[in-house]
Amino acid sequence: MKKIILIVITILIASCGALNKNSDLEELNKRANRVTTVMKGYQPIDPIQLTVEKENDTLSFKDIISEFPNEATRVAVGRVNQSGSLTFGTFNVARNGESYSVIIDYIKYITTAIPARYSENYTTKKYADYVRNNYNFLGERLDTLKIPDNLKSKNVLLSEQILSTNYGSVNEFNAELQVQNQNLRLDKSQNHNIKIPVYVGIGLRIQASVTVLKDSVNLGSLYGLGVAASQNRLSGTLIIQSLGISGENVSPIIPIPDRINESTIQTAMQSLATIKSKIYDTKTKITPQVVAFGLPYSINGAKDLIESSLHTSPPKLGIKNTGEITLFQETLKEKKE
Repeated sequence: MKKIILIVITILIASCGALNKNSDLEELNKRANRVTTVMKGYQPIDPIQLTVEKENDTLSFKDIISEFPNEATRVAVGRVNQSGSLTFGTFNVARNGESYSVIIDYIKYITTAIPARYSENYTTKKYADYVRNNYNFLGERLDTLKIPDNLKSKNVLLSEQILSTNYGSVNEFNAELQVQNQNLRLDKSQNHNIKIPVYVGIGLRIQASVTVLKDSVNLGSLYGLGVAASQNRLSGTLIIQSLGISGENVSPIIPIPDRINESTIQTAMQSLATIKSKIYDTKTKITPQVVAFGLPYSINGAKDLIESSLHTSPPKLGIKNTGEITLFQETLKEKKE
């Protein structure tokens, strides 16, 4: 927590010079938003095995393939951050020295959910009081702190977002200088019980993990990545993966690419198309998995929290004698005060 507060104070104080130079709130927000890197939306993950409860032990997953009525092809582009984890977002162009992962999923699925709680807390403080209080908290020397006269009467809007599941919580703390409406006072809290969408089913995935060596590269096309690799503008690896689809008629089709180029990408796409045509083959083994989830809020650490929660307590799938399936919904535990 101390580290977060120190970052916020540094941002605010560093912004003073910019404000004195007729900068505006937009520039201040750009600085503050650098600490928030997680993006919302579709989050592909390594498959997670479901917990299964059957009424008839002889009933196979093959009998329930028709119970996954939804089909979609989704593209997710993730940037590799300093810790090595992926942040999925609206990235279109990769620049020199940056590392990215481009994932294309075909999924046949149903949607379930895990329960969560989302909270927002807002308060306001005078800028001078806020900075002094936090410098005190950090044990810094107050006599070294100089607050410009034009900021002493300003307010700071303090906000905290909290996302909690039954297995943990993460929070994001931000401070925003109120340039206008400096006398505005705001103190409120909001709590919402929400559902995190989870995609359960089978699918196919092709993933290109690349590092740009020179120039910039368009991330919107796998073939474009292949061209860039052939021109030595990037390096990386290619992964072809089936999600809950296996069998003696599937394994031989999956290629083993040794590099990224136009040829290996074309081969990979053709192989996935062939595997897709064998989903209803009697020799194909179907084992539904958790393949992805939806991230509703841009809170640092939210992706890891939800993925960890799914590993801790995978969705429970019930299979009736008729072949129909039921996804049991987990209940959100009461918040402990």
